[in-house]
Amino acid sequence: MLLRSGRVVLSALVALIGCGLASASEPVITRVRLEGGGQSQFLVPLVRELPQTGPSLEAGSYRLIPEDGGQTLLGTVAEDRGSKILGFVLDALDAGQVRTFRLEPRVENGGMTGFKAEPELGGSLLVSVNGVPYTALRQGEFKPYFWPLLGPTGVPLTRAYPMENREGEDRDHPHQRSFWITHGNVNGVDFWASDPLNKPSPKFGKIMQKSLKSTKGGEFLRLATSNLWVNGMDQPVCEDEQVFTFWQLPNARIIDVEVAIRASWGPVVFGDTKEGTFGLRVPSALDVKRGQGGKIINAEGVTDQAAWGKPSPWVDYSGPVEGKTVGIAIFDHPTSFRHPTTWHVRDYGLFAANPFGYHDFGVAKPGAHTVLPGESLRLRYRVLLHEGDAKQAGVAAAYQGFAQPPAVSLLND
Repeated sequence: MLLRSGRVVLSALVALIGCGLASASEPVITRVRLEGGGQSQFLVPLVRELPQTGPSLEAGSYRLIPEDGGQTLLGTVAEDRGSKILGFVLDALDAGQVRTFRLEPRVENGGMTGFKAEPELGGSLLVSVNGVPYTALRQGEFKPYFWPLLGPTGVPLTRAYPMENREGEDRDHPHQRSFWITHGNVNGVDFWASDPLNKPSPKFGKIMQKSLKSTKGGEFLRLATSNLWVNGMDQPVCEDEQVFTFWQLPNARIIDVEVAIRASWGPVVFGDTKEGTFGLRVPSALDVKRGQGGKIINAEGVTDQAAWGKPSPWVDYSGPVEGKTVGIAIFDHPTSFRHPTTWHVRDYGLFAANPFGYHDFGVAKPGAHTVLPGESLRLRYRVLLHEGDAKQAGVAAAYQGFAQPPAVSLLND
């Protein structure tokens, strides 16, 4: 009897140990394989969604150790709206080159890029990296916007007015609040000029934040917001999801932007107007019209006011701010609506991607677009905050890293 009991206990122990070994031997992703495209790329932020089933990784910090003996990279696996994503900045990849990195958990975070998103009194969300301010998401009376937006040298790359009055800055167009997403005619509602400092209008609408989710800080930070667009009687016009991914590079900062605008209450018509859509107002020191070194240039080499209304994959606005040459570029992704987009970029400092303003821009076809019920309009951009002018910052090459990034494969062997 005792012998039989011992056998039962032993069998139970073996079963438990076997379960533990099985659990420990569940497949995990151990390597990352990158394959380059048609040209060399440097300092490319990459995000790869982990599979929903099969091999995976725990959320946390990782080292990507190159099998070719190059520089070890730092990465972060984060929970993102029901899935997991791996994010890291690739140092370099030659055209057609294949590189493989071994993944190892990182226990200590010495030297890691530490992003944080912390709430502030008044409802703002402050974004910082390694304790240094980056930007703040603010819920204004008529729309959400980011301010301030600080470049890699710490100088502001958007105008402070009307949030703050600074000496030497222009005080016009108060609705151009730093960094925002709106449009001037959506089912006849004006979300562009809506602002408490503008003369009230029954056409003004509001964009109200419904929810905000953020990833855990690490090598990148991702903010996902959902917003309701309403008319002057607070009736819904459409809704959106906006996703912002923040990166820190050695001499630059990057914000990736994805926008999906849904027609949830019937058709949504984006009208043909120059007043839109994905906008920035650069600091007045950069304004081309001041003649102090500010310069606009697009991918085709068209400069200054001549770039207004032209279609182009990217536009850069650079010049001297606080004694240093800095710039800000906006990239339009090939999958974004009506790529290459047309640009509402002005010599007085407005800088906006607008794929709808064909009449004003001189495009010989209608610019209005209807989003059918239940469907979405998708926009995708990258904002590059850089040192130097467009040539010194390698903006053209940086665009290729956005438009045609390396192919990323996750391996478990």
